[in-house]
Amino acid sequence: PIVKPTKTKMGGVNGKDIFMKETEKYKSNGDFPILVAVHEYELIKSHNDAVTDPSEKFCGDDASLFDRLEAIYKQAVEETSLPLVECTYPAVIMTKYGSLTAEEKEAFTSSLVQAIVLQDGLHHHKLKNNEDYAQSFGGTEADSKNEKDAAEMLRGSLQAAEETDPILRPPNITHGFEHAELRNTGKWSKYMGGSGCYMYIHNLTRDIVSIRPEEYTEDEVSKIVDTSPKEEIDPANGIKRVHLRDLPDEVDRIVNELKRTPLIIDCSTEQAVRSFYEYKAILEDVSCLSVPFGKSGLKREDVMERCRKKLVAALKTGNTFAFYLGHVTIEHADFKTKLCKKDCFPKETFVGAGSKLLQVDKFTPLYREADLEQGQAITRDGFRVVVISSLDPHKYEELLADSIPLGYMTPVYVNY
Repeated sequence: PIVKPTKTKMGGVNGKDIFMKETEKYKSNGDFPILVAVHEYELIKSHNDAVTDPSEKFCGDDASLFDRLEAIYKQAVEETSLPLVECTYPAVIMTKYGSLTAEEKEAFTSSLVQAIVLQDGLHHHKLKNNEDYAQSFGGTEADSKNEKDAAEMLRGSLQAAEETDPILRPPNITHGFEHAELRNTGKWSKYMGGSGCYMYIHNLTRDIVSIRPEEYTEDEVSKIVDTSPKEEIDPANGIKRVHLRDLPDEVDRIVNELKRTPLIIDCSTEQAVRSFYEYKAILEDVSCLSVPFGKSGLKREDVMERCRKKLVAALKTGNTFAFYLGHVTIEHADFKTKLCKKDCFPKETFVGAGSKLLQVDKFTPLYREADLEQGQAITRDGFRVVVISSLDPHKYEELLADSIPLGYMTPVYVNY
């Protein structure tokens, strides 16, 4: 057992030394928990040295400091193997964040910003379609509880969002100095909120404000003004652009007004469209087809059977079926003439957002015995199909024209 020091007026110094001596016997836990405890001690010492009022000091005696470091040590042991996004204790977060490279810090911050943009977009789409939100993305309110859940994701209260994405979970802050040090250690980022106004989020505290924080600085790259003439290149290649938050409305327009299948092009590294549909729809990812069998070990017939099951599930529940291609091209998969079969994955899936599949008498072979309800092949209102590709808008037609029936589709390019 650790020998706890008696309460003294030594300012906590002995408490730290005794703790460090006692934890030598726990080397099996590795060095990380001790590094975290030392980091915590430095933070406490810095705070106590800066305050003049004794009542504002934190763990000012040996015994309370020992208790604090012991608790932090145990917390660090629990979170040693966790990724940074899942850590909750400030000292652990700061220690792990400090060990990242500049590129890793940027990737972590980018993931956080993308997550909050997605959640904020879901919330504002709910507000915009308040009268019948459950129909905005396919399915009825009773059939799709996720439609209701999306409304709870406003960043002002993260309870629902935290369960969906741990990166949005705020740290477990117990004292003001922890919050201050987290802000000093991390950085602020700017993003476009769902309301159309710029917002600022801190990557470690998860604080969100609408007024620019004093600590916020624009990236140095953005400050460089290049006056040399450049030929403007349209990244969308003339395809209609929509913000992620407006994507559901544009999908509704393509399906309901144009009677066509949306082909959503998302070239971002974050692939937020895929994440959005993974939450909001029944998604099948066939991007594995771009990997040779020798590496993936997946047979094409197994992939297509997986597609059939997801397609039937969407038909039966009246949900959206999202067909995620990723970087798949004709070089990897020929759906038009080889992979699409009436009893597995009909080519009509790509026509009119899959509306022809609702003529269940013509597509009964798509169903298996286990799929039937009281011996009947069932479909429900709200079913639709969207296709998602990660290909360059300047090349997608050339690379997909012989793979899927592009003539029945309307492309849309997603901005962030």
